[in-house]
Amino acid sequence: MSEWSQSTLADLVTLQRGHDLPAHARREGTVPVVGSAGISGTHDVALYEGPGVVIGRSGSSIGVASWVDEPYWPLNTGLFVKDFKGNDPAWIFRLLTMIDFASFDSGSAQPSLNRNYLGAIRVAVPPQREQRGIAEVLGALDDKIAANAFAHEAASRLAVALAQSDQTVRLEQVADQVKGTVNPASFGAALVDHFSLPAFDGGSGPEVVAGATIKSNKTRVAGNTVLISKLNPRFPRIWNVIQTDDSRPALASTEFIPVTSKLIPSSVLWAALSAPGFASALESKVAGTSGSHQRVKPADLLATEIADPRSLSAGAITSIVSLGQMRDALMAQTGKLVATRDALLPLLMSGKVKVKDAESVVGDVI
Repeated sequence: MSEWSQSTLADLVTLQRGHDLPAHARREGTVPVVGSAGISGTHDVALYEGPGVVIGRSGSSIGVASWVDEPYWPLNTGLFVKDFKGNDPAWIFRLLTMIDFASFDSGSAQPSLNRNYLGAIRVAVPPQREQRGIAEVLGALDDKIAANAFAHEAASRLAVALAQSDQTVRLEQVADQVKGTVNPASFGAALVDHFSLPAFDGGSGPEVVAGATIKSNKTRVAGNTVLISKLNPRFPRIWNVIQTDDSRPALASTEFIPVTSKLIPSSVLWAALSAPGFASALESKVAGTSGSHQRVKPADLLATEIADPRSLSAGAITSIVSLGQMRDALMAQTGKLVATRDALLPLLMSGKVKVKDAESVVGDVI
C-alpha cells in the first residue's frame, strides 16, 4: 500500500459524452454500440478503438459501467473514457464500478451525470503493475464465470432437445402444484435459500439470506420441485430447485408456481417445460393488459400440454439427468465465483488484499 498514491478522477482519465446514433441511422455491422446500460446494438463504423469503458449518464442506468474490448461506438446516453492517461483500462473499469455515481447527480429533473462534477472525486491509485495484477485476478474470475455460463447454456439446450416428444400430456398429469405459504420472519436470523425472480435473472442460484430479511410470504419448497414463473411468460423463467445445503429451508417467490414431478426426475420435467412451445402456450393464456404485469393462472398453467416425459427412452432420461447434474454443478460454482469476485473487488481496489494473496484464493475457487 506504501506505493499507492491519492489522485483525482480527472487526473486518471478523460471522460467525454458519447455520440448520437439513432436506431434508424445504424447500418448492418459488427461494431458494438454501447449505451447507458451496455451494448444496445451494432453498426458498421467504430468511432474509437477498444478497449473502452462507458458509464451510464442518466436515468436508471446512471453510473453503470460497461466494458468493451474491441472498436466501438459510445452513445450519448453515456460518458466514455476517451483517454486512460497510461492507466490500465481494465483496472479503470473496476474503479468506475466502485464509485457511487448516483450521489453526483447534477440535480436536474431527470437523474444525470455532468462530467465536470466528477473530476474532483478522490481515489487511491496503485502502480501500473499492481493495476494490471488486480485486473488480471478479477478478469480470471469473470472469464471462468463466462465459460460456466456458456457450458450451462449448451447443457440446457441439449437437455431440452432430448426431452422433445411427439406425445403430449397436460402438465397436471405429470406434476402436482405446491400450495400454501409461510412467513419468512418465522425463521428469524436463520439462513434460507430464497428463490426469487431477481436471483433467477442473476443466474447463480438462490439468494442465501436471513429469513427475517424477507418481507412477504413465500412458498416453502423442497427437492424434485420445478418453479414456473407466472409473470410475463413471454420471458420464460423455469427453475429446477437445487439446494447446496439441505439444512436451509427453501422459499420461493409467489410469482413462481411450484410443481413437484410425479415419478420422473425434476430435471426431466424442467427440460420438458423449457421447450419453446410451452412458453408460447402460456403466453396465449395470460391475464391482464399491462405488458409488465401479465400473469398466467395456476389452473391454466396446469392444463397446458407439454411433451410427455414418460414417453422418453431410459437412455434419454439418463442423459437429461446427467446434464441436469452438470448444470447444477456449474451454477453452484458460479455462485462461489461471483461471491469471491464481489468480496475481492473492494479489498483489492483499496489495497487491503495483495494480488499474490488474491491469486491463491482465486486458484482455490477455480
